[in-house]
Parts: sequence; structure tokens; C-alpha cells
Amino acid sequence: MNAIALGPFIISAGNAAAILGFMTLLAGGSLLARYWREAFSAWSSWVLLVTFVSARLGHVIENAGGFADAPWRALYFWQGGFSPLWAIPAVLAVTVWKLSGWRARAAGLALAAASAGVWAVSLAVLDRTDPVPLPDRVYERVGLPPVAVEPDGRPLVINLWATWCPPCVREMPMLAQAAADHDGARFIFANQGESEAVISRFTLQHEVELEEILIDPGSSLMVHYGAVGLPVTLFIDAEGTLRQAHVGEISRERLDARLRAMGVRAAP
Repeated sequence: MNAIALGPFIISAGNAAAILGFMTLLAGGSLLARYWREAFSAWSSWVLLVTFVSARLGHVIENAGGFADAPWRALYFWQGGFSPLWAIPAVLAVTVWKLSGWRARAAGLALAAASAGVWAVSLAVLDRTDPVPLPDRVYERVGLPPVAVEPDGRPLVINLWATWCPPCVREMPMLAQAAADHDGARFIFANQGESEAVISRFTLQHEVELEEILIDPGSSLMVHYGAVGLPVTLFIDAEGTLRQAHVGEISRERLDARLRAMGVRAAP
């Protein structure tokens, strides 16, 4: 799946690509500072900062309606959501501010472009989703008869979660609301590795109403889809084939964007 496991830490493909791009920027800035002009060291640090802030700010502005009711969510950068094009004016401004002379500025912009290229290539290589079909088996459900997860003509969203997983707990109310808002998609909350008693106690304690909860005590879905950690949100088309996977806590904006890509919009 599109994630990298480093011991207990799970890094999504998008974050890994961003880290590689930023490492290229800082390493290049360090070399230029050592062998040419010391100003490149401060320049590269500033470029990293303004790229991060402006790309995040751009995403928030583009999705202002979604952030209006809870503006503090703009700080939840770990959920993902960055618009890289918004960083271009900021990088140009920092380059003019921190570097003097056209040669130094040209070198800085070339390094910034190379770093962006590393990010783009890394993302293309790492963020690939294999078209995995649905598993051929029957699952127990909380309060419902056992079921084989089969296509029913609607896109399917499967959230892999566990009660001990803090990001799973944080995103659960939003996912529950999204399931209620999108009747054009089927949402399944597939608990990984826990019993029905543990799941029922969790939903009662947190007052979360989930229409369809699968019980997967052997975590077979994680194995089937190659998930290396939790939470994972799987986006499966109407034919039952995996099309996208989001590793880690997901925001409402990214969830809605994935659903729109599958032709599903929230009910008015």
C-alpha cells in the first residue's frame, strides 16, 4: 500500500515524497552555502517554511467553506491537504529577499525546482494503488447478520480502524457524519483485531452511530489490502476494485474530494 513503515511509525506516500523533496532542498542549500555563498543556508530554511505554510494556507482558502465552522482545523496539517502552487509566489519572494544577484537567485530557483521535481517523481513512484478486488469471504457484523462484502452498484468506502488507535478515534465522528451525508456510497467500518464486545463498548462510550461495522478479529482486511498501519480509508469503485487508499487520519475535505472523483456528492 502507499505507505512506508519505520518501526512503529507509518509515513504516507505523500509525506514521504514531501520529506525527500525538503531533504533535497536543505542538502542543496547546505552545499551551496559551503562552496559558494553562506546566504543559501538561511534561504533554504526559509523556502522550506514558506512552502509548508503557503501550501497549507492555499488549501484552507480553496476549501474555506469546510473550515468556516471549525477554523482551528487549519492547524490539523497531519490530515493532509496542501496546494503546492500557492507556494510559488512565496518562494520567489524569499529568493529575492535572501539572495542577491541574478546568478545566486537563478541557482536558488533551480534548486527549488529540482526539489519540487524530486517530490513529484517520488510521489508518482510511491503513491500507487494496486487495483485489488474485494476479498472473497464472509464477515460478522455488529448487530447485523454476517455478510460477504460484494459490489451493490455503489462506490464503497471501507475504513480500517481499532479502538486503541487515537487517529481512528479522532476521525470517527466525521466519518460517521459523512456516511450519513452520502447516500450514494456505502460506508463500512471494519474493526481490525478486536472482539464485538470491545467494539460495542467503544461505540456506546463515544456515542458514535455507525450503520455497518465489520468484525475482523484476524485483521484479514489489512493483510488483503497490504495496509501497514491504522487508520486506512479505502475507496472502492462500484465494481469492487480498490481505486484509492488514504493512510492515516483523513480530513473531510480529502474524503469529499475522493468521493467526488467516484461521482458521489453529499446530499443537499
